[in-house]
Amino acid sequence: MAGKFARVEERVAQDGIERATSDQADVLLGLIQRSIAACAPYDARQRSVWASSFTRESVTAMVADTVVLTAPGGVANLVILTPGTGLLDHLYVDPDHQRSGLGCRLVEAIEAEARQRGVGTLRVDASLALAPLLERLGYSVVEVYEKTVGGVTFTNTWLERSLHPES
Repeated sequence: MAGKFARVEERVAQDGIERATSDQADVLLGLIQRSIAACAPYDARQRSVWASSFTRESVTAMVADTVVLTAPGGVANLVILTPGTGLLDHLYVDPDHQRSGLGCRLVEAIEAEARQRGVGTLRVDASLALAPLLERLGYSVVEVYEKTVGGVTFTNTWLERSLHPES
């Protein structure tokens, strides 16, 4: 296998989906910070605390499990499918590419990869901005809850989607 996400890469190579590399850490960190800064459902303090929870080191550490989708101008999205858990995490879309369909295409590619790996259900701890998109893609709300990061409270949503073919 060429890489952890070889099937994703083969399935949608024309869309520019590829495994992230450690030399992209600064680009990915910038994408995450821009995406968070544009996350309207949260106030400025919440966005600041959330964005500051990411560092170059933390992004570098998660690169091995990250796939990115590139668009004209650079990396547009990133997402992590944690091996063996079915947890879809850190789905960020550059504000210049939001509402363009790139996020949907990346989620669909990750779902295909998860099916190939035998994952039966994907789970997502989603922001208030991401939850509506995932619901449109067939994810169901499991729980709306509050979490605290850096002394600041956020409302988030756990969603899940069965990947088993419908009978």
